[in-house]
Amino acid sequence: MRYTTSSEEHQYPVWISPEEMASPADFVRNFCDSWKLSDCRFYLWQMLSNSISYEFTHIEASAGGQIFFFENIMAMIESVYLLNTETEKSAINGNIAPSRVQDSDNLSEISKEDLLDKIVCIIRETAPTDKIFLISSRTDQSKRPKLDFVVLTESTDTKSTSEYEADIKNLTYPMAAVEISIFKTSYFNSIVENGGGLYFSLVLQKAELVFDSGKQKDFIIPISKNFDRAQLRFDYFHKRAVSFLKTSEAHLRGKEYELTAFSCHQAVEHTLNALLFCLMGIKNKTHNLKKLLGLSSRVITKLQSNFFEDENQTDLLPVLQSAYIKARYSEKFTVDSKQAGILLSKTEQLLILVKQAVEEIKNSYGSTGAAFTLESSVDKEDPGFKDQVSSNDSICETYQPFLKSFFDFYEPEDFKRRFFHILQAYSQNDYYRQSSPSDVLFTMEKLGELIFAAKELYPEHFTINYLKNEDAGKNSKSTDFFTLGELSSFEQQNPLQIIAEFFAFKTYDQWDECLKHICFFALCSDDPTEAGFREDTMTILGKVLRLVNACDIIYASFGIN
Repeated sequence: MRYTTSSEEHQYPVWISPEEMASPADFVRNFCDSWKLSDCRFYLWQMLSNSISYEFTHIEASAGGQIFFFENIMAMIESVYLLNTETEKSAINGNIAPSRVQDSDNLSEISKEDLLDKIVCIIRETAPTDKIFLISSRTDQSKRPKLDFVVLTESTDTKSTSEYEADIKNLTYPMAAVEISIFKTSYFNSIVENGGGLYFSLVLQKAELVFDSGKQKDFIIPISKNFDRAQLRFDYFHKRAVSFLKTSEAHLRGKEYELTAFSCHQAVEHTLNALLFCLMGIKNKTHNLKKLLGLSSRVITKLQSNFFEDENQTDLLPVLQSAYIKARYSEKFTVDSKQAGILLSKTEQLLILVKQAVEEIKNSYGSTGAAFTLESSVDKEDPGFKDQVSSNDSICETYQPFLKSFFDFYEPEDFKRRFFHILQAYSQNDYYRQSSPSDVLFTMEKLGELIFAAKELYPEHFTINYLKNEDAGKNSKSTDFFTLGELSSFEQQNPLQIIAEFFAFKTYDQWDECLKHICFFALCSDDPTEAGFREDTMTILGKVLRLVNACDIIYASFGIN
C-alpha cells in the first residue's frame, strides 16, 4: 500500500512516483487505457456498497483487485491535481510557463541552439547546478526533439534529485522530450571512488559540456585496470535474469501469458541492473524499466525507448511495466499469446545485447587502466587545483555495496521479524499475509545480496579453517543462554567465523536454491513436501540470523557511509 494521509499539511502528491510525477499526463492516459469507465463505476460502487452495508456482504471484486484499483485511482487523482497546478502556475508565471505553452505550436521554428539554451536555462533555474552535460540530441519519429542530459548539482542541497528531475521534465515537456539524470557532486564522486567511473567515462566522453559553474574544478575519472569486481557484480544479477528468462519460457509453453510478461519484466530488470551495477558500482533502487532503459541506452544505443515495439510499431513496454503489479493483483489484466511471444523474444535479445556489451567493454577497458578527464574553463595551474575524484582500491571491495544495500533497508531486528513471517508462511503451507507479496520478493532479494557479500568476504579475509580449529571451537562455546541468532562475545569479536560456519552448513549454490524454494512456497499455499522440498525452518532462521548479526558487525567496522 502506498503512503496514506488525510492531513491538510500534505497538499502535494504522495502516491505517485517521481517518474510518474515527471509525466502526469502520460499516467492519466495510461490509466484510461487500463481502466474503462465501466470498470471505474464497478469498483467504486462495489467498494462503496460494501463499506456502508449494515452487514458484511459478498462482493464480486476481490480484495486484491480493490486495493490495486484504489491505489491507481488515488495516483490518477494526484496526476490530475499536478496538471491543474501546472496550469495555474502557467497563468501566474507569465515570464516562463505561458510563453512556452503559447509557443509550443511553433517549436519547429526554434533553432536547435535556441532550444538548447532554453532548456539549459530551465535546468539552472530549477536546480542548483554545477555542470550540465548534453549526452545526445535527436528527433523521434514524430519529429519531436529528444535531448538527454547528465547534471551535477551542489552537494549541500537538501532536495532530492528525483524531485528536480520530475520538475525539469514537466517544465520542458511542451518544448521537447527531455531525459535527465541528476547526481549530487559528492554522490557522483563516491560512485566513481567505488568503481563506477567506467559508466561515466563511457557516457561523458561523447558528451558536450554545455554549462559549468566553475565551482567544481577539473577532475579525472579513473578506470580501474581490474575488471574482476565489475564482472562479479554483473554475474550476480545476470544469473538471476537468466533464471527468470527460463521461467518465462515455461510460462509461455503453459499458455500463462500474464505470468510470462511478469517473468520477462524481472529478467529485463535484473539484466539492466546487472549492466548498471557492473559499470556504476551501485544498484539503482527502482523497478521502472523506462528509467533503467534510459540509463542503459547511453551505453548500448540499441536499448532506446522503442526497443519493445512490435512490427506494427506498437510499444509493448507499458504492458511489460504493468505486468510487475497487474499480473499478480488485477483480474482484468490480460496479455495475449502474440504479445507474450514478442516480449519473450525481445527479452532474449536484450540479454544477448547486454552480455555482448559487457564483454566488449571488458576487452576495451579491462586492461588499459586509462583515465578520462572532464574539461572545464578553470585554470589547471591554479594552486588550489585538486582531482575531485581519485581511485581508492581499499574501498573498492566487491562485497561492500551489497552490505550497504542490505543494512540501508534493514536493522537486524526488523529483518528478523520479516524473515520469521516468511518462514512461517512457508512452513504452514499458507501464503504470506503480513503485507504485499512484493515485500517477500524484496526481502529475499536483499538476503540473497547479503549472502553474496558473505561469499566474497569469506575467501578474501578468512584464511584459517575455523571448523578445524579446536581452540576456536572451545572459545566459542558458552553456558549462557542466547536467543535465536544471537552471537556470543567471542563470536562478536570473530564474525568471520560465523560466515565459515554458514557456508559449512550449505554451499553458496545450495543457499541460493534454498532461498528460491522458500520464496516460491511462501507466496502460495502449495505443500513444498509434495514438490520434493522441505527445509528445517528453525535451523534456517537461526543460521540466517547469525549471518545477519555477523555481517552487521563487519559492516559497522568498515565505517561505510
